[in-house]
Amino acid sequence: MKRLALALTLAATPAAAQESAAPVDEAPTFPVESIAVQELPPGSVKGRVVAEYAEARAGPGAAYVSRGRVYQGDLVDVRRRNEAGTWVEVVGGGVRGWVRVGELALSRPDAPIEAGDAGRDRRETNYAYDEQGRRRWPDGGPMGSGEGTAGAANTEVEAPKSAERSAFSLRAGLAATRLSRSFVSNVERPSALRTLEAAPVTFGAELGADWDAQAHFAMRAALRATTFGDTTIPANGELGLPGGVTVAADALAAELDAVGRYPLGDGWAGLYAGGRYARQAYQETKPFPLLLTTSVAGLGGGAAGAWTFGELAVDVRAGVLLPLSVAQSPTDSGGFDGGAGWEAGAGAAWTLSPAFAVFAALHHAQWTLDFAGESGHADTATADAPKTYTRAREEDASTTFAAGLRWTP
Repeated sequence: MKRLALALTLAATPAAAQESAAPVDEAPTFPVESIAVQELPPGSVKGRVVAEYAEARAGPGAAYVSRGRVYQGDLVDVRRRNEAGTWVEVVGGGVRGWVRVGELALSRPDAPIEAGDAGRDRRETNYAYDEQGRRRWPDGGPMGSGEGTAGAANTEVEAPKSAERSAFSLRAGLAATRLSRSFVSNVERPSALRTLEAAPVTFGAELGADWDAQAHFAMRAALRATTFGDTTIPANGELGLPGGVTVAADALAAELDAVGRYPLGDGWAGLYAGGRYARQAYQETKPFPLLLTTSVAGLGGGAAGAWTFGELAVDVRAGVLLPLSVAQSPTDSGGFDGGAGWEAGAGAAWTLSPAFAVFAALHHAQWTLDFAGESGHADTATADAPKTYTRAREEDASTTFAAGLRWTP
């Protein structure tokens, strides 16, 4: 009888061992398609950040302003998805916003999910842990990420102001501008006012501001002021210029645009329109002014787009310019008789931190201005009576390269 019991025990042992060695049924990844487009109750779906960090944006697209970041290992509460199933809205880490699906590991509601520690060291200066292992803001307030209470559903908290990203940003940098002036008139030959050309290089600064009001609308402004440049007009005895004439130059340009945007994946495309002001100033020469200081105010508009590649953001734009009014000094080329222009630009910004980025930008603008009627611009250097003109065309162009820092408060 004992031998029979022993035999039965030995026979059952492999089966028991096989059963005990069976893998534990791990919780499968929760499919994003199972998440509703409408908002879910808190704790319905959980997620853990698997990317190094994820930008929590105001809407499902990279064009939306960032509200803050959640970091690798953070637990978040998933509230809903977008129609395409590429973005989900989450609450956690003191922020509420939309993140890309690929940056999260989703879990069904009844599955345990553990938070990792990968994000702890990177944000040691941004938060601390209390005695129960719960993460808190420097002022002592709870962050609400759920870390330290693994498996518990995240509860929505009001994010402190320090966790919110502003929709407003400022940029400032150094700039170098190559100016170009081409002037042609119907003045009687010989005269220095028949044709004139200048191409000085000036140096200064560029300032700018951007306001991302929402995903589909933004405002942008830029101011470029450059000086410390000059140009030399070659000697020409026939034209009354016995020696080369050096003329100091400076420039000022201002832009203010409204931008309509359509989010496309990690970027956007759209149209812009706004006001323009450009001024090319040249030193007055004797016995009469050669290059006049010209200021033009008008409109600009065209197409623009931007894309984000991780930490790198690039943007491009191109459009037309419409001059509306022109002022000249110390005299004039006659009455403004219309004109046109064009512009193009490109920029890139590399994110250093949530608040700061370095940027580089290239911008070109060109105005063609026509004048008609008796002008006050007269050549008094010839032996005969002063010579003037009744028709003229002036082309002013500027190409600016700027680089500096962008700050998002």
